[in-house]
Amino acid sequence: MASGGERKHEGTYDHSSDVEVFICHRCDSYQATKFGYLIKHLQDVHSSEPGFTVRCGIASCERTYTKINSFLCHIRRLHRNIDLETLERPTVRNEDDIGDNIEDDNEGQPVHNNEATYDTSDVNLQRRLGTVILKWREQHQLPKTCLNSLLEDVADIFSSQEKEQLKKVEQCLQASNINVDEIPALRELLNEFSCKSVFEPLKTEARQLSFFRKELNLVEPVELILGGREQSQDTFQYIPILDTIKSLLQHDDIFAQVMNTHNCGHGILSNFCDGENYKTNGLFSSDLRTLQICLYNDDFEVCNPIGAFTKKQKLNGMYLVLGNIEPRYRSKLHVIQLVWLCKTVYVKKYGFADVGEQLIRDLCVLEEEGISIWKNKCQYHFKGTVSMIVADNLGSHSIGGFPECFTANRICRFCMCTYVSLKESSLSRTVFSQRSEELYNSHVVLIKNDPSLSSVYGMKHNCPFNKLHFFHVTSGLPSDPMHDLLEGICPIVWSKVLSHFVHTNRMNVQSFNQRLLSFEYKGNDKNKKPSPLSWSSGSVTIRQTASQMTCFMRAALYMLGDIIPEGCMYWQLLLYLAGLCALAFAPVHNVQSLSYLHGLVKDFLELYLEIFKAGIVPKMHYLTHYAEQIAHFGPLSGCSCMRFEAKHSYFKKLAKKTMNMKNLALTLAKRHQLLQCSYSTSSFFLEESNITSRGGTVLDTSSYQEEDKNVIKSGLNLRPQQEVFKVSSVTINGVTYQERAVLITGCVDTFLQFGLVCGIFLKLGNAHFLVSQLETLYFSAHYHAYVVQAKSTTSYVMLQIHDLLDPLPLQYSHCKGGMCVARKHWLLSEFT
Repeated sequence: MASGGERKHEGTYDHSSDVEVFICHRCDSYQATKFGYLIKHLQDVHSSEPGFTVRCGIASCERTYTKINSFLCHIRRLHRNIDLETLERPTVRNEDDIGDNIEDDNEGQPVHNNEATYDTSDVNLQRRLGTVILKWREQHQLPKTCLNSLLEDVADIFSSQEKEQLKKVEQCLQASNINVDEIPALRELLNEFSCKSVFEPLKTEARQLSFFRKELNLVEPVELILGGREQSQDTFQYIPILDTIKSLLQHDDIFAQVMNTHNCGHGILSNFCDGENYKTNGLFSSDLRTLQICLYNDDFEVCNPIGAFTKKQKLNGMYLVLGNIEPRYRSKLHVIQLVWLCKTVYVKKYGFADVGEQLIRDLCVLEEEGISIWKNKCQYHFKGTVSMIVADNLGSHSIGGFPECFTANRICRFCMCTYVSLKESSLSRTVFSQRSEELYNSHVVLIKNDPSLSSVYGMKHNCPFNKLHFFHVTSGLPSDPMHDLLEGICPIVWSKVLSHFVHTNRMNVQSFNQRLLSFEYKGNDKNKKPSPLSWSSGSVTIRQTASQMTCFMRAALYMLGDIIPEGCMYWQLLLYLAGLCALAFAPVHNVQSLSYLHGLVKDFLELYLEIFKAGIVPKMHYLTHYAEQIAHFGPLSGCSCMRFEAKHSYFKKLAKKTMNMKNLALTLAKRHQLLQCSYSTSSFFLEESNITSRGGTVLDTSSYQEEDKNVIKSGLNLRPQQEVFKVSSVTINGVTYQERAVLITGCVDTFLQFGLVCGIFLKLGNAHFLVSQLETLYFSAHYHAYVVQAKSTTSYVMLQIHDLLDPLPLQYSHCKGGMCVARKHWLLSEFT
């Protein structure tokens, strides 16, 4: 049982006890000789943890369950002929026997591993009940009145049952001529047996919060007053960042991530650790374990944007994520921590200097003194500082002290570019002076002495985060490709180009929308189908979310590529844009890819000006800094706001559910911290469930040809009579793989090689893909996709995730050129 528990392989023994054992892989400290003991352990210790799953594993069964009872029903239904004592098949048991074996197996003692013991009598029932309450309250969002009523009813039921059971015990003892009163220890034990001691400390909300603070390390928000007056009603909620970091480091998986560096070296840029900012930072370079604090700031509306409370309840949120954690984990919403919630009007009224005063003070402590935690009876000391502050362009300019109007004289936070220059043909970034730390500081002094110079230098005030010793705003506000490209440049360019196609009768909006809706979206694209286009005032209007825009561009290139002739300037502009998006979101870069990106930006801007002749918008100018930004921060996909903005949805849904607008920031901050506390009870904070699947059947190789059978058996390393499950889809680290998906299997002479998934098999909790190799014909620049075909002789290989050049599954479409596959981003192998 891989996710919940697993038995040691047949023939392998725990020599300390000379018996075969069952192992719990959620805590790695519990072993038992009885299957019933393992089930009891999972039920008592792990079942209430967030993301709990248990894999069957009996007779190679790969089904997974999130509830113990469902798992037991599965065993009774499908594994009734399995002897659970030995997991062999000598005895055929009926359903009732299996039920008794699972639920009533209380003989013997569990095997101890490294002195780790587990005794059901010592299980902290109060802690388990507190965890369940937290789960009901925050993950399922039960109202307080409903929750308290439920607890009272459950306590009454247990109390009534308890009295009945005690009476039966005393009657049984009397029937055996045992006088309870003559045995004081027995009488004391029966009197102490009461569920009241479990429920009473958790009966009210105040007691629950007290319990969460003491037992579950709840980090509560602190209400801070703005304006320096105690009687002021302008307040916001701040979550102490040092306490948050200490709580995170208590988790073994996060602690391990911090202790291990993630830099690649050898000229490869895959993380912030590979960028120039990390290497030149005095604190980061002195200790590889230095905490990298990545902050994100944004305004979001929690109420109906056209309703009565418009802008009244608009909030400013500051979030935190540890940059020491691998990027694949940082995208999980519960890994993103809350720093503050403040009304947007207060941020505008008092500024980031006042709102962020306590945060900056705590960050200075982290830089100078650091924090200490205890792990495994050892004390560890960590220091850290801000690695970057991620925000949209408006937010970045507001934090950095730059103009928040993008039609002002100076419109760039990276250089001294002017708005007038955007209309000129010379777009080379080298003609503008770069904003360095020294230049920024000199401008601050000049503006302080003469505020009228603000428009001259494109500065309003000094950034409050410059008080930190190892952070400066000129090297700490990276570009965000989501806002610049997917929600900025892409809709603008596509709208203009499609409008041109409509005016030249190359396409019709209505027919295009019909094709857009009927297009076959597969795999992960099913959840982000693009919205139809609209036509008004003689132009096409595109309204898509960022994720919808990526899907729209891939589909539109397929649909229009057949009707647009090669050599069309407008089409070439779209191809340049597609290449820019693929490079901007690439997870890995090197010198060659940055050089190519720099040239592609230049070609795109020059062609745009040649076609439309109206100048560029500020977001297009920001593209000229992308190559340098990647060299300093690492891949810009790690600086994207996409997953941070997904965090807003939690607060929006909660605000709608609570309907409490009196002090909304307080309500949301408290509830969020309780939710984070519920996730902290899990054994695995980062990786809740690595592999999940639905349904599936036992693999029957009789339907395959002899040659294919050999590929499957050798690829899966099957033993005689060993069973493997075949599933139609599997989700690994949040990515869903299905049959008929296309995988990138390798690269030959800078041309990617692909394979078509023909079967997905699960063995011992690992996914194996039976892949039919495809032949790469060429890269079609017209469709911005690879043209492939099935090989004349079908060739199968068995692959796992670590065998793939890129883990993201792709989809194919049929065009005039043939079978086309568009990659989601550029890969490093295409440049080397």
